[in-house]
Amino acid sequence: MGQQASCCQEEELDGPKEVIQPEVVSHRYEGKDDEDGGAKEQEVRPTGSQTHEGGHMLMKPMSGTSRLENMKHLEVDTEIIRGISLRRTLQSFGRLWRWSPLDLQEEARQTLWTKSKRVAGFDIFLSHTWMTPGWRKVLTLTLRSGWHVALCFWALGALLAIILSVMDILPMPGTMEIELPGFEQSFVPVGIWATLLHPRNTGLGL
Repeated sequence: MGQQASCCQEEELDGPKEVIQPEVVSHRYEGKDDEDGGAKEQEVRPTGSQTHEGGHMLMKPMSGTSRLENMKHLEVDTEIIRGISLRRTLQSFGRLWRWSPLDLQEEARQTLWTKSKRVAGFDIFLSHTWMTPGWRKVLTLTLRSGWHVALCFWALGALLAIILSVMDILPMPGTMEIELPGFEQSFVPVGIWATLLHPRNTGLGL
């Protein structure tokens, strides 16, 4: 009787137990009254957290998209970025691409800085190395950005040379032998003006 629990105590121990299920709590502020009943303390619970029994906070793992959105170090600071148009860099036969700023004097470097201006973003970002000869960069960028204009100038120049040759305005210095049925003449005049004007027209287009 002294060591055994009474019947009332056994009934209380064998009674039903309350089970607390975790639930998702949204991002909100919850106010708690302090002991004095005056000021309230605010508690912040992050989105995706769950409250477990015992007062522990369970965090829901972040998805890949959420992690990328929170990578602030990948954002470009718009207050310090500067840019320059590609056309302007190719002026003066691409001087900007042919010499490294490290090989220039201080005044020349300052001139490079003044050519650029603050921009809100980039249309294209070119990454390169100064170990590559500058003339190769100039040629590549010129053909890459102006090939369609160069093609139009070449076509117009070739068409103009053909028209002037047919109208006997431009002489036909060469001849070519042909064999066609029904034609007695086996030699026809040949002009070279379209071929000669091709490099000039392409250069004007670039």
